[in-house]
Amino acid sequence: MNETPDDQVLRVLYVTHPDTGNDAAAFAGLRAVEPGLHVKLVHGVSDALAEIRTDETYRALFIGSAVPHDETLALISSLRRDRTPIAIVVLVADQDRQFLVPAITAGADDALVIRDGELVGVEATLCRVRHSRHVAPAGPRLRVLYAGVDGLAWSVLSEIRFIELDRAADEAVCRGADED
Repeated sequence: MNETPDDQVLRVLYVTHPDTGNDAAAFAGLRAVEPGLHVKLVHGVSDALAEIRTDETYRALFIGSAVPHDETLALISSLRRDRTPIAIVVLVADQDRQFLVPAITAGADDALVIRDGELVGVEATLCRVRHSRHVAPAGPRLRVLYAGVDGLAWSVLSEIRFIELDRAADEAVCRGADED
């Protein structure tokens, strides 16, 4: 579990589809639940990708219900494939809840249902976003010194995004560590 403080101000990127509306009720619902929430609205998946890749301070991406499902799944898959450190929340209309399973399977962290123009369970979702495994902790990173010669172990350790990893330079030190 991530040790991010619950009182930290979240920077959220909210993406909508330019042709089908902007989910104004959901957008207002986020701000009503947490007035200090920093939310930036963008229109379209390409704008969302560009914003996330140029500004690494976003901790969460909310994908509005107006974004077509295929574009939503492509955006989620792209961000997870690139290991982008951001929590992803998909908003779905109450009558469209069958989309929850494909969205979560693609890599979304959470989903919010919009029922009668109101977000259902947004407080719990914001809490889960703050503790998402996809977002780097606010505190210092774990420092690891790898003293071994196993290429697979090095590869696995190097894939962990939230550690600072160094390798022992002296091969004799590495052999000694492997023999223990």
